[in-house]
Amino acid sequence: MIGSQVITINFATQINKQSMKFSKILFLGLLSLGALFIGCSKSSDPVPTKEQLLTTAKGWIRSDYTVTESDGNVREQFSDLKSCEKDDVWFFTSDGKIKATEGATSCSPPRAEANITWSFNADKTKLTVGSEIWDLTDLSSITLKITLANASTDPQTKANVTVLTFTALK
Repeated sequence: MIGSQVITINFATQINKQSMKFSKILFLGLLSLGALFIGCSKSSDPVPTKEQLLTTAKGWIRSDYTVTESDGNVREQFSDLKSCEKDDVWFFTSDGKIKATEGATSCSPPRAEANITWSFNADKTKLTVGSEIWDLTDLSSITLKITLANASTDPQTKANVTVLTFTALK
């Protein structure tokens, strides 16, 4: 009887050792898998501010220009621009200035460099350019869209809405 007790004890010890070994492997596997998910999670890059988006180093090129008259008639104006104006690159600098440079097509005579300033209102929904206050319709890393409602008190002049769209250069 003593011999069968030893075999039973050894068998039970073997099962406990294998069970412990399996538990350790399972624990280490789950721990590794958890570390893998944590290590591979998307980094949470900070969302750029509107100032950072606007002052992109590459600049902006005008991609659309429309005027909607008070009667609802929409006039596409972009095609009316001179070729040398369509590819101009606009830079909004962090010190509140706007610099426009000629693109590949230069105007003749060259246009004088303008001294224009820009600023946001407190809640960053409006963009003041020079003395005009534009509604900021869209601002992302690829698009800048601003809208200016021109209300006129002169009965001979129609009220209109001007929309300018710019695309960020890559």
